[in-house]
Amino acid sequence: ASSGADLNAQAALAAAKKIKERLSKLAIAVLERPENLRGRPIAGAGVAPEIKLDSISGWENVQFQDQEVRCGDRKLSFRELISEAYLNRVSLVDSGFYRYPDVFFNKETGKGNPFFYYTNGVAATEVAISRVTGELKVLRTELWMDLGRPLNSAIDLGQVTGAFVQGMGWLTTENLYYEKGRLISCSPSTYKIPSIHDVPRIFRCQFFENDQNARNVWSSKTAGEPPLLLGISVWTAIKDALSNVKGARPDALRAPATQEEIFRALNGWIDEHTHSTFAQVSCCLFYT
Repeated sequence: ASSGADLNAQAALAAAKKIKERLSKLAIAVLERPENLRGRPIAGAGVAPEIKLDSISGWENVQFQDQEVRCGDRKLSFRELISEAYLNRVSLVDSGFYRYPDVFFNKETGKGNPFFYYTNGVAATEVAISRVTGELKVLRTELWMDLGRPLNSAIDLGQVTGAFVQGMGWLTTENLYYEKGRLISCSPSTYKIPSIHDVPRIFRCQFFENDQNARNVWSSKTAGEPPLLLGISVWTAIKDALSNVKGARPDALRAPATQEEIFRALNGWIDEHTHSTFAQVSCCLFYT
């Protein structure tokens, strides 16, 4: 489902493992050499003999840590190892390829395993609607996402909140209008995407700590598309708010819930016994 970290990072990781194996074998060979033969070019008169990596075993025990490469009680700096790779013509370049294993789905039978893993989240949203005009204000949204072990929390935060706002716009403002079969809401002047004024006044996002997704890079999970579906919590909050207005028809609310759509569901009803022109409600939605 994700062409970012899920696929590309796995391919990069596969390539990095090949390079690491090569460097680990080189480290063993270099550490076994006398000190006076290190940092010298390959075979030739008065220089070190050529290193043959194919015959070296035990490379799995080599450790890369704190800018050092260690093999038992022997060590050299990572910089020295890279220099030895250059002098001994050991390649520092490789390629990797990756595809999801065991992912398939038969549309005719409705059976299969269509996803490599699942991203889970929950959203709680509070809205206010004007009983006079049908205007919508999203007062507060709380997001809680299971993204495994995030590769970069700052990027994931932007992905989750951005996807939620996109989903919110999809279900509240982004309506398509046609005239004699021709789309007339085809530009920013006629097609309303969410602006900064539509973002929830209180907007919080938290990540559920979970490192159990062993199938993916660093136990991470994709964050780009799943949060978009949590935008439906705004739509259900609007519907729940309408259910608290006498004479309104929450069952008639359609998506996207534009201001005109909310006004239609309200049927123009105004409470004459209160000074408040807003109906407020909180609504939660779970998505797996």
